[in-house]
Amino acid sequence: MKTLLVTILLTLSACGGGPSTATEQLNGSCPGSLLAVKLRGTTPAGAACAQAEDCAPTCCPCPTGDNTFYAAECTGTCAADPCADVNASGYCE
Repeated sequence: MKTLLVTILLTLSACGGGPSTATEQLNGSCPGSLLAVKLRGTTPAGAACAQAEDCAPTCCPCPTGDNTFYAAECTGTCAADPCADVNASGYCE
């Protein structure tokens, strides 16, 4: 049991300990692939990734209002729905 716990802890530290997420917005909207500055990845959902910026971004709606923002998430593979896992408070007011 002790060996298993050590193995899990070493694996988590090697992987960074959690998901990598990234967001981007331009004038209250998703910037589009040509105007995006940091979210220019093309790796599809389910494919292997090293960081969120590798993944193709998803345009996420704000819970209220008309604003949208780009989001990407990497947990070893690109997430299918990064919108559910990112903090949108900076974009959605």
